[in-house]
Amino acid sequence: MKVKLFGLFLPVILLLSVVISCGSTPETPPDETPTTVTPPPAPPPAPPPVDPNSARPDQTALNNLDAAAQRLEEARKMIEDFYGNQYFPEDWANAESLYERAQRERKTGTAGEVRDSIALYNDAAAAYEAMLEKTMARYAEDLENQIVAARNNALASGAAYLAPDYLLDIDNAAADALALYQAKDYYKARDAGTQVLDMYKILGVGVDAYKLRLEIEERDFYRYDPSNIAAADAIALSALDDYATRNLVALGAKANDLLTRYTRSLNIALQAYATDCGAAASLERQKALDLRANVSAKKEFDSAEEIFPQANVDFREHRYAEAAKLFEDSWLLFRESAQITLNRRQAAEEALRRANQRVAESDELAKNAELIVEGGLE
Repeated sequence: MKVKLFGLFLPVILLLSVVISCGSTPETPPDETPTTVTPPPAPPPAPPPVDPNSARPDQTALNNLDAAAQRLEEARKMIEDFYGNQYFPEDWANAESLYERAQRERKTGTAGEVRDSIALYNDAAAAYEAMLEKTMARYAEDLENQIVAARNNALASGAAYLAPDYLLDIDNAAADALALYQAKDYYKARDAGTQVLDMYKILGVGVDAYKLRLEIEERDFYRYDPSNIAAADAIALSALDDYATRNLVALGAKANDLLTRYTRSLNIALQAYATDCGAAASLERQKALDLRANVSAKKEFDSAEEIFPQANVDFREHRYAEAAKLFEDSWLLFRESAQITLNRRQAAEEALRRANQRVAESDELAKNAELIVEGGLE
């Protein structure tokens, strides 16, 4: 029985095996090669981390370095331009050492080197900038002192009453220069202040020249040197145009030229005038001697005699103004002594005339009296 059942199941088992085999293994298409799938390659290992200081510097870093160097140069130049290196030599030496180090150690190979170089330039610039405030204060103080001195000299020359409009104009320019300094516009303030200083100096020279021209006019000295004085007057007129255009170089040269020219013309006039005064004093002295004023007006004559020799000394030594003044004084005293002598002589003559008249009148009375007596005796 069991053998029969096994014989029945065997064909069934074989059939199921074939079916299962056909269902699990697909048929290979004719003339096709089976596809082989290649797995993706493994990713490469991650690179080691890069030190940012060792990297090449980017353009921004290089630009920052140039900006730091420019900041340093500008601060250094400003200190030199305003004499901070002379005012504060120790501070300057310290800043210079930082500057030289920054220049010497400047490197641009890596980002770290650029960063270090920027720090060096900034340190040096900070040292110069620390000097800047006190440098500007010192420079402004020195310039102000020079301006005040020049203004005082102009005032001493008489600018306040001989050239008040020009003085006011320059004072206004000085106020503008101060405003520029207070606004920290230092280079413009320096230029404006220097111009004000020059203008005050020129004003002082110009006023001195103008006073000489006034003296020439007031003392009628034009006649002694007319051509040179006329030439100087023409220069003075052209100088007014230079002042209007602020051509201070030309204006300063002309102011000094005018002072020289008017001084020379005045000296020529004074020499001629002193000669005239000396001749007049000598003539008056001789008149006084002829009148014997040295005896009759001894006090006045002797005073003139004390002055007259000194006048001659001054004239020989080319002190013509002093000589002219002394000649004038001696001339007046000689004239006074002569006049006193004449007055006294006239008074004596008048007294003698009156005395003679009285004597004559007395003689006449005596004669009349005698006649009366004689007539009475008859």
